[in-house]
Amino acid sequence: MALDSKHMQAAHLLRRAGFGGSQALVDEYANLDFTAAVDRLLNFSNVDNSAMDNRVAALGMNNPADPKGIRAVWLTRMLYTARPLEEKMTLFWHNHFATAISKVNDAVAMQRQNDLFRSHAMDKFDVLLKQVARDPAMLIWLDSNTNRKGSPNENWARELMELFTMGIGNYTEDDVKQEARAWTGWFERQGAFYFARNQHDFGSKTYLGQTGNFNGDDIIDILAKRPATANYISSKLIKWFVTDKPDPAMVKRISDLYFSSGYSIGAMVAAILKSPEFLAAYRTQIKSPTDFTVGMLRSLEVQKVDQNIAYVPAAMNMDLYNPPSVKGWDWGTAWISTGTYFARANTADRIALQANKNTPYYIDAMGLLKRAGITDASGAVNFYLDLLCDGDVSDGTRNDLVSYIGNVDLSKDNQNSEAKVRGLIHLILASPAYQMN
Repeated sequence: MALDSKHMQAAHLLRRAGFGGSQALVDEYANLDFTAAVDRLLNFSNVDNSAMDNRVAALGMNNPADPKGIRAVWLTRMLYTARPLEEKMTLFWHNHFATAISKVNDAVAMQRQNDLFRSHAMDKFDVLLKQVARDPAMLIWLDSNTNRKGSPNENWARELMELFTMGIGNYTEDDVKQEARAWTGWFERQGAFYFARNQHDFGSKTYLGQTGNFNGDDIIDILAKRPATANYISSKLIKWFVTDKPDPAMVKRISDLYFSSGYSIGAMVAAILKSPEFLAAYRTQIKSPTDFTVGMLRSLEVQKVDQNIAYVPAAMNMDLYNPPSVKGWDWGTAWISTGTYFARANTADRIALQANKNTPYYIDAMGLLKRAGITDASGAVNFYLDLLCDGDVSDGTRNDLVSYIGNVDLSKDNQNSEAKVRGLIHLILASPAYQMN
């Protein structure tokens, strides 16, 4: 049988607004009123995260110029953070302002961009935009160093409207050209933003029906006020937290809040997580490779990882810091193919079988059962189904898993009982049910 409604809501909230959690964490959130549970996630700025900092330091990856290292550091943050919504929003902005190290070719700049997304994760949208416009990784990614007076490069101007604010169909080609002039001279120099006055076009520009001597900040102020921007950002946040097909009425509600809150992302996220639509969207999304990987390790209380964690989501077609294009990754059913499903199943197998407590990714499979006082096959199946799938599977699936364990006495520590429990974990992690968020 599935979890009770409060535990199901808590597990749903922790998955969508974070990366899941241990049984103890789900229990903790289930004991709160749902609004209070959401508020606990939202008010993360004062939460002590020193334990996570210590975990990151223990990885020994002190070279921020190492592309593998920055991936491993970020995944470790997701795994051990006491501020899960902070990391989930950092991932949202990484996908929204998709920037790839394959072109930037500077791990330090990519790490700093990641820190920027984290520090402004719930800020006002115009404030975040102005920071991103000055971000060295973004300046390199969209060729801002070639955007010069008299010969503007239109890449940043176009993507700012098409992918970062209003969406396609809300501007003209002349708007792109006029906007590009406003960004001339916004360069990256030695890893920092640099304004080259002699390369900036100070002339008058007509943009989205307004005329003036606009610079980059003026452009952002104009874009932030557009209803199309409110609709676009609201839709993307709803898609991220709720559903791939947002209801127009919900988009209108969140768009109105975008304006009434002064463009506050935090206010919009709070309204989305507290909405009836959020709870109704229970287990309707396919987990991204990052959600799959981090959620699995968090739920199974893995206490140690290593740098190789950087390669795990990448094997499932989600190479962090290296999205496939400026559009970011394709989500939903695009995450699952024959190849990526086998990558998920193989990853689950490697994790489930990690029985050496002195190595990274060790799972105390029997210890989790003992702590819960479980010694029989049915209890073990129910425990791990509840932990990993909220118990939300068919009776047939549950009975098949009980039959798989058979009459093994789980009260005894031996190779047979441990092998059966680890096999059970693998079967659940590789099941269709576990792929749903």
